[in-house]
Amino acid sequence: MLRKICYTIWVAVMLIVLIGCDVRKEIQQPLPNVIPEQTQEINADNEDEETQETRFRNFMPYIYDKRRINGVDVIFPIARGKFDSTLNEIIMSEIDGIIQRNGKDIDIDYEVTFNDKGIFSVVLTAYEEDILKTAEKVPINFDCNKGKIIKICDYFKGDNENWRYVLPDVITAQADRAGLTLLSDVLPISDEQYFYITEDSIVLVYRNYEITTYTGNVPEFMIPLNQLNYLINE
Repeated sequence: MLRKICYTIWVAVMLIVLIGCDVRKEIQQPLPNVIPEQTQEINADNEDEETQETRFRNFMPYIYDKRRINGVDVIFPIARGKFDSTLNEIIMSEIDGIIQRNGKDIDIDYEVTFNDKGIFSVVLTAYEEDILKTAEKVPINFDCNKGKIIKICDYFKGDNENWRYVLPDVITAQADRAGLTLLSDVLPISDEQYFYITEDSIVLVYRNYEITTYTGNVPEFMIPLNQLNYLINE
């Protein structure tokens, strides 16, 4: 009987030792080298220029940063592709302008609305602190291949100026449906008109009181691209 008890205790001890070894082996195994997809794209900086140009032809890799600039909390994108220094300078310049126009009682955030086909479209938004109302929106549309700002006139065909008159008609109709009070007739679209791009639309942005009475948010008018195909510069 005593021999049987001793044998049982010996078997239990050996099982504990074996399990402990397996656990230690599992713990000591190195973790897999997993790199987030966006980081893999950004780490392509060591590629030759031709490979990098091919990789980044259709989009702009970016990360984001959060810092306090001139007393304002700002979250903004940092480009990491071709012409990134040009785009980053434009972004910082627009942030400085927003702070100068609105003062320090704001927070600034961003949204990338489109990043494909060689176009990087981002919107910087200033929110009034505490009440979270939109003080201002500043869109930036950047040509990733040419390294320059895309104006609204660049987005449409140069030999057909009808878009300058079509868009105001659409805005007027949308404002009427939304019950917005226009301060005057919507003028033909100028080359400096604020706008940004999404996957299936172009969005025109106005400043508060620019064309409507104050609504608590920046006036925006989204126009589906399929209504403008005959006018868009491919």
